[in-house]
Amino acid sequence: MEKHGWLFLRSMASAMDQRATRKPRSHGGAGFLFGLVIGAMGLCVSPQAAELSAAPLLPKGALPAGYVAIPIKTAWILAPGKNSAIESIRLTGEWDLVMNGTFYDASFRPVGTVYHSRKEVAAGIGKARRRGAVAVLADGSLRLCLQPEETGPEALQAACARGEAPISGFLGGGALLLKDRVATSSDHLYRVQRFDNGGQGLDADQFRKTTHSLIALYPGGTPYAIAALNKNGREMQRDLIHAGFLTAVMLDGGSGFHFRTPAKTYGKNRNPTGLLIQTH
Repeated sequence: MEKHGWLFLRSMASAMDQRATRKPRSHGGAGFLFGLVIGAMGLCVSPQAAELSAAPLLPKGALPAGYVAIPIKTAWILAPGKNSAIESIRLTGEWDLVMNGTFYDASFRPVGTVYHSRKEVAAGIGKARRRGAVAVLADGSLRLCLQPEETGPEALQAACARGEAPISGFLGGGALLLKDRVATSSDHLYRVQRFDNGGQGLDADQFRKTTHSLIALYPGGTPYAIAALNKNGREMQRDLIHAGFLTAVMLDGGSGFHFRTPAKTYGKNRNPTGLLIQTH
């Protein structure tokens, strides 16, 4: 949560049609191509999902204890607008993970810009408009980027997917922790991304030692959903870089942390945004 209902965003254009004819599968895994960011900062990856034994995992020991990493094949952004909530979503054989999205304010509204079906659902607040974001393109691929100050569709397209398929969904307000295996400086997190609650940059409340959710990309293209358990911002940067991750986007954590598979619940707090993930 940051101090100062739901819509499903399809990340693959044909996935919903395929669901009608596909039989539910057991919890298992395969990789999913997660596009790199164009221009700003991007994605990252991680290991340690024992319950997904068939999934492509990182080398043993790539990350130290305290991380759970689940490969992504398909992802849907969950956005404000309906009266359901991520804590009430039931995971069946069709879905493998539900996780929280971006930070929110005291009124339970996302601080970042949110788009659904190419339309703005939440404008977000001004200070969160130069932060990390997840963009879902019309062709089903995803991009991570640094959101521009302007929230119009043309500006988002230029910053996150220039020359590519149109952006159909967008989830802003996150923190870009890494780009090209280089840690984002505390000064950048403070002056550009404007994390300043209770401290500046990596000393802000959002990066304190607690549970955090991330989306990350590993060399080779497989995207991962990551739960960092009892870690702070500096520890996550260090551990992800040492493990070989390229770029990482940190979402909400602490009281807004939600990370749940059919086999295990790592956190089940409320959050007005989230991602529904399929690994098989």
